[in-house]
Amino acid sequence: MYYHLEFDLSEVDWVGAGLDTGGIIADYVPGGQGVGIGLDLISVSEISGPQFGRAIESGDSLQIIDAGIDLALDAGGLIPVFGNVPDVLSLGKNFAQNTHIYYGP
Repeated sequence: MYYHLEFDLSEVDWVGAGLDTGGIIADYVPGGQGVGIGLDLISVSEISGPQFGRAIESGDSLQIIDAGIDLALDAGGLIPVFGNVPDVLSLGKNFAQNTHIYYGP
């Protein structure tokens, strides 16, 4: 018996991960910062914004906090030049939430 690190690919938000990755890459392409900002706008308006609204409606404080962090990171990606930092953190959060440690054989 020992601890295992398990990553569940089925729980990853692939659309969010794709938008974050696209925003990161676009910020490094000359003239691509507008594309990166556009991808972050899509992320805010189509994913994290509605998710935050549903969390508020549910009244669950943990869901509200988690959705608020996602919204803040996605909105932070709109900052020119420094928007990569929130995008990288958002991408890391997305994958870290689907990594679990369990004890077994």
